[in-house]
Amino acid sequence: MADFTGRIRRVRVVESGSGSNEYRTIVVVDGDTNDEVVTVKVEINKEKQPTPTVNPVECKFKKEVTNKKGVEKRRFVNNSPLFKESAVGVTYPVIATMYNVDGKVLGQSASFEVTVEDKTAPEEGSEA
Repeated sequence: MADFTGRIRRVRVVESGSGSNEYRTIVVVDGDTNDEVVTVKVEINKEKQPTPTVNPVECKFKKEVTNKKGVEKRRFVNNSPLFKESAVGVTYPVIATMYNVDGKVLGQSASFEVTVEDKTAPEEGSEA
């Protein structure tokens, strides 16, 4: 795995609007040319309010997307009841870590400030 060059590009948390406080956690990984990443775990700061009910959030591979420049990225998603109340607009520090099929860490963990978006936010697509 010494030649692994993948990195976590982006993390988003979007309220799904299903009425049950479900959220979609989306992680975009690029540089994973051998499709080694199987899961990305996102740990959300527990000191912020509302407090997440699931932590870390385990995002599984969903699909590959290609941006306008032709660069392929891999998308990992989790849908879960992440908070007991709406967290839209709250910014959380998060740490995302990539894992392979054996549960071993790939690459370096990445830290982000993620503001929870509402369901009307545009779906991430080819511009990722």
